Amino acid sequence: MPQLNSWHAFHWLYFDKTTKSLVTLWFHSSDASAAIEERYFEQDHLKFSRTEAVFIEKFNSSRHKLINYSARPINADVNQLIVNYLKCP
Repeated sequence: MPQLNSWHAFHWLYFDKTTKSLVTLWFHSSDASAAIEERYFEQDHLKFSRTEAVFIEKFNSSRHKLINYSARPINADVNQLIVNYLKCP
């Protein structure tokens, strides 16, 4: 039985703090080495390790340094946005 590629199993979302909305990132490809992984999207590029990341905007090349806060609970408002997103067909 053929297996789905991992990108079919994930939804990549960007939370825009200015508009307080979720933006879907359209996955294009990925790359990985021992320490760094990369995800390429139609709109942007994400380069990350276990502790930090850089989000690079495609159209203006702005770089945003990100920190992995996965041990922290998700904000209730953002969580509700994600729940609502996943309910949509």
